[in-house]
Amino acid sequence: MPARVVLRRFQQIERLVCPFLAPRVFAPWPKRRKLSTAQSNEVPEEEAWRLSLAGPALRASDYWESTCPAKGSKVGVDESYRNRLASHRRRAKTVRLKRNPETGKLDGFSLFWTIPFAALELRFDQGVLARPEVELDLDPEVDDWVRELKLRTSFSARHEEEMAEIWAGFPAESREYRWSQIMLWALCHSTRHVLRFLRVTHADAHPPGYAVADSLDYVACYYLKDVEGLRARRLSELYETTLFLLEKRSNTLPIRQRTLYLLLKHLDTGRAITLHDALVNHSISMHHHTLFHFIKVFATSGYFGRAYTLLDYAGKSGADFGTAQGMSMWSTLLRLNKTAGDSRTRSKLLQRMIEYGVRPNVINYCIILENVFETEGWEAAWRVFKLMKEDGVVPDKRIYAVLFKVAKNHGEKEAMGHILDLARADGHLLQNAHLVTDLIHSVYMSIRGVAPYSRIVDTYKRYFDLQPLKDLRLVYQHLPQADPDTLMQPTPVTLGVMILAFLDLRNKPNTVPAHYSHYRSLIEQGTHPLVTQLTSTTHIADAYLLALGSHPQTLPHCTTIISDMLTPLPYPSATTPAAPTVQTWSILVRSFMRHKQSAAAERVLSMMNRMGMCPNEVTWNTLISGYAAMQDVDGAVGAMARMEHGGWWGDERTLEGLGRIIDRDKLLLALKRTAP
Repeated sequence: MPARVVLRRFQQIERLVCPFLAPRVFAPWPKRRKLSTAQSNEVPEEEAWRLSLAGPALRASDYWESTCPAKGSKVGVDESYRNRLASHRRRAKTVRLKRNPETGKLDGFSLFWTIPFAALELRFDQGVLARPEVELDLDPEVDDWVRELKLRTSFSARHEEEMAEIWAGFPAESREYRWSQIMLWALCHSTRHVLRFLRVTHADAHPPGYAVADSLDYVACYYLKDVEGLRARRLSELYETTLFLLEKRSNTLPIRQRTLYLLLKHLDTGRAITLHDALVNHSISMHHHTLFHFIKVFATSGYFGRAYTLLDYAGKSGADFGTAQGMSMWSTLLRLNKTAGDSRTRSKLLQRMIEYGVRPNVINYCIILENVFETEGWEAAWRVFKLMKEDGVVPDKRIYAVLFKVAKNHGEKEAMGHILDLARADGHLLQNAHLVTDLIHSVYMSIRGVAPYSRIVDTYKRYFDLQPLKDLRLVYQHLPQADPDTLMQPTPVTLGVMILAFLDLRNKPNTVPAHYSHYRSLIEQGTHPLVTQLTSTTHIADAYLLALGSHPQTLPHCTTIISDMLTPLPYPSATTPAAPTVQTWSILVRSFMRHKQSAAAERVLSMMNRMGMCPNEVTWNTLISGYAAMQDVDGAVGAMARMEHGGWWGDERTLEGLGRIIDRDKLLLALKRTAP
């Protein structure tokens, strides 16, 4: 290398590392320690980088990952740069770069590539407090080389062939140095130039494989890490370049695990399968965490056979399934088995966990409980809970919430009380808003038509602060309560249950319009966060619609609720209310048909059509049942014909509605007239 280039390289090193390396740079060079026979034996670079799935392989990226700052920690720029520089130096030893047989020193590539790249890579370091702008002191002739290579011109396959010919014409002895300078220039200017340059120089054996992997990983971070509005074209170009490089230089490409992880986060299932097949076909080593991520992607897409095959391979290769990434994978598989596979499949999955020495944690047991609840019932869920206790896993508030939900849905009142006692003994009752909300809902369902609304309020105030109910005027302002500091704040779901119970059990229709007006005013003011969150769904609006539509004197107020749902909230409220759903419109149709206002119900259907919303089977059955109750045979049969024309077919509810018609002969005659 010319003397001026050496001087320039030395100046760059001094500028980049002086804050912490300057004393050692100018210190006398220590005598080289004599290498043992095993250490001094030359290993061909191609053989050193050949990675096999048959056994573990020592890779450069493993060294890089092991020296990154701990997750969540924040270090200064100098410390992070020092860590990266140290990791890159260890990597230079790991890849076993060829040594000069006379001096025993490494080739110079690590000096004019590793240090500048470590500085560039700071922009993607999450542990750095401040990411400074890095200016590299590149060779003055790099612009001429880029211009000669026509790297800035149009992007086409034909032009890349011309660039490859130009690159092959560069002097062989300077090609390695030029590659580093052109690549560093491309990393600073345009990531598209990086991918293009990697494809053009794929046949060149001069740049070490880890430098190619560095460049590819830099582009992956630039495109895919914390980037909003990712363009599909950029992802496709990165994906295709990765496959291209795997095909052309698989023996010398130690692709980083972070590159694979970022690609998997954004690829569709088909391309993820192609990428995995390419990695296997070219014997590219994958870290166990990367395998776990592939398993999650395959299972989520429904490719359970492929996922379980890869799971067995990971187990045979000695993967540690007890890590956080491994437990996340098990949770994904357990959750997906709820909808894909029977109980025998779930049992086999649990058996695999035990065979691999994995002890299910509380999250896994929570998912298992949910699966068992939906498929096998209460007794099986209780057996799982007892098994968890015997396994030494301490139940948390989520376990108790799921278990209580199972008991409530199966009507196991005695078990519900037992679960509450267990949760109270473990200290999870007063900290579990979801469990107590389920408790309040179960009390509401059990006292409907039997006990007054105050019974639910008594249950509520033992666990939750009463002030939100007072703000909503669901209880009297003077109602006493224990110290609010010892109680929980209700969730929006809790308030929704209390509003539903209030409207259902108070049975005072004349007060509902005023109560809704107050509720609406709180939403428009935007000063009550809990109340404002209630507008994110249509549940509360539907509840008021049901209450107002149940009585003829409050029926005219129903249209006010629909109008409010379609009107944006004024400032300062920043919440956008949920628009009416098909269920909302069906409730409005039911309200009008209940009071024999069929013309108003038909206008609701017309309004739905104008808004591009199609009635569903519930809407049509409500209309048919309403006409039948009015003994309007033509209206009921006509609604049934429109229902079939809209793609819905009658079911037992339709027959039940038509059964309300007294004149059966007239009904049969009308059905014959409309028959196709």
